[in-house]
Amino acid sequence: MVTAEQTIEKTWKHLYFWQYPTYLHARIPKLKDKTRKVTIIDLPWAREGSGFTLLFESMVLELAKHIPLSRLGKQVGEEDKRLMRILSYYIGISKEQADYTDISRIGIDETASKR
Repeated sequence: MVTAEQTIEKTWKHLYFWQYPTYLHARIPKLKDKTRKVTIIDLPWAREGSGFTLLFESMVLELAKHIPLSRLGKQVGEEDKRLMRILSYYIGISKEQADYTDISRIGIDETASKR
């Protein structure tokens, strides 16, 4: 049996159900490796350190394409800064995976060149 000292309590914000915020609460086991270093297992429903479920993050990514971040924050009950962390994480992954090898020309207009 796993004791409370061998677990850590975590909470993640999930999608809304019937217009009410939903949270997942779980006790996650702490594991020790051969060097006695304590680690937490990776979870299938959340990204480490985000505080949100992957479904919540995917909803934010989809809605961010269509509405301003401030309005999205009001709609999902979150601060703009927390939502921006979600977007920044996935934008960073997208940039790392981008392949520009076939690009031979780019165009810059006069307003872009001032930045």
